Amino acid sequence: MSNPASASSLAVSDARSSAAPAVDWSRQVHLTYLYLRLVLAGASISLPLVLIVGGWVNGVPTQATLSNYYFAEFPPAVLRSAFVGPLSVMGALLIIYRGYTERDNLLHNLAGMCALAVALFPMECPYLKGDPSRVLCDLNLPRLHYPSAIALFGIALFSIWSGGGKAFREDAMARVPASVVRFDRVKWGAMLVILVGVFLATIVLLFGGKSALGGWVWLLESLAFWGFGIYWIALTVLVEKVNAVPPRTPVGGQAGDAASSAPPPRIWP
Repeated sequence: MSNPASASSLAVSDARSSAAPAVDWSRQVHLTYLYLRLVLAGASISLPLVLIVGGWVNGVPTQATLSNYYFAEFPPAVLRSAFVGPLSVMGALLIIYRGYTERDNLLHNLAGMCALAVALFPMECPYLKGDPSRVLCDLNLPRLHYPSAIALFGIALFSIWSGGGKAFREDAMARVPASVVRFDRVKWGAMLVILVGVFLATIVLLFGGKSALGGWVWLLESLAFWGFGIYWIALTVLVEKVNAVPPRTPVGGQAGDAASSAPPPRIWP
């Protein structure tokens, strides 16, 4: 024989469960990715600015390269943290961020590892007495610094060129073609800025040294970081515009074609 009180409690519990609002997990995932992209863009754009302004505030003159800020203060203080911190954030977020395709994901992982290598393996050491980074210098790990930086932006160029992958681009073209055209302009502009910055900085450092260009190599390096950050902002804007318009046709086929690929998600992460 059933207990009326127990049955009543179950009925109340079921009523509360049915009345509880359903959580839109796709939206939650999208917001997580949105913030990841914005923080990644912020870290890339702010790195040169934080170093330059932080140097002025702490009485440190503008260094020839951004990497010089690692050793600009002794004992190590704010500027070393300002160099390692944003690069470490970039590296971690690139590894965490899963792209829309496996190729994108691989490129992000490789770029993230390169960013961490740039942060953790400083340039050639001046062998300051008492600096803990001398351990890295004794192991010749500074040799990995500039190759890692070049690899970081080389991989970044491929990632930007991919632009989110084929499926995302096809869906974006079906929903907001005009926004895709604007995104492409920003994408190619960002690639050009990165390419010019990295190429010229590499040539100058190889043949002219850090004193070339009157010590303004840091500006060329900054262009590469700013171009990378601008791309992530542009991608974020495009994703938001795509998600504001309902899907029109399945990716890879026509509407109503049973043999076509699965329809695109209503909300891209």
